[in-house]
Amino acid sequence: MSIQNVQITSNVATLYVTILEGIKPTTSQTISVQGTQTVTSGGGSNFNVTNAAITGVTIDSTTGVGTITFALSSSDIAKTVDSGLAVSPVAETADAATSTSKGLQFALSGGNNTVRNDRVVSWSYTFPSAPVSATINLQGAAVDLEANYTTLDTQSTIVAAGETRVLSVPASVNFVRCTISALSGGTNPTVIARIMD
Repeated sequence: MSIQNVQITSNVATLYVTILEGIKPTTSQTISVQGTQTVTSGGGSNFNVTNAAITGVTIDSTTGVGTITFALSSSDIAKTVDSGLAVSPVAETADAATSTSKGLQFALSGGNNTVRNDRVVSWSYTFPSAPVSATINLQGAAVDLEANYTTLDTQSTIVAAGETRVLSVPASVNFVRCTISALSGGTNPTVIARIMD
């Protein structure tokens, strides 16, 4: 997001922003800001924060223009022209884990049947609420149809804190997803799975 103006009222910072790419942030996310120059009573460019909890979002879904607020201790500062960049990473949310869980499918970049080079894909998982045992898989398909998915990698020795695995995926694979094919024990087990292309 690009920043056009900044303001502080009653220890609440307001950034006037335009979304350059990505989705509109929510109050369940954090924000990090770089490049602003307005000096707050705390000294320095204190609008430049790292992982501040977002307290409010008012952004037009069509234009991507609006405001984001977060707590910032300072005397009041009227709306001031400033510039900088803000990022708000999408928060990861754990899903309920079952023995038939299937994650969302993702298209791999550069999928092209004229190129015959395998691609390297990293995938990882964590169990915020761990089962006693589980089998988690990375599946792939050339065409995004349920019947086309085959297992490319399997991990049966579960590490609750998570693990990252890296493998070479055939060039014919254009879509990938994570699945759980076995699960037992634990209290309401949850999983977060990530795929990095």
